[in-house]
Amino acid sequence: MSTVALGFLPKPLMISVDNILPSVKLDAGVAGTHKYRQIRDSIAEIGLIEPLVVTAVDRKTAKHFMLDGHLRLQAMKEQGFFFFFFIVTSYYEIYTYNNR
Repeated sequence: MSTVALGFLPKPLMISVDNILPSVKLDAGVAGTHKYRQIRDSIAEIGLIEPLVVTAVDRKTAKHFMLDGHLRLQAMKEQGFFFFFFIVTSYYEIYTYNNR
């Protein structure tokens, strides 16, 4: 019987926002959008529901590459959070995460 490799580390890691490299640049006006305000208000009211996803730490930069959750990250930074729990993927495939 073969085993299936996990796609993520078994437990989320608490990582400083200073150690995250975004994979997309958010538009300057994103904070004024309805979607962003919904995310921001939801986080303020009940906390983070869907974890942020990053790659394993890059040995050259000592940073993680952000795969999913850019709006949530921005909203949490706006609210004064500097450390977050991230799901760390053990397998990096660019087409796996909300790539449109």
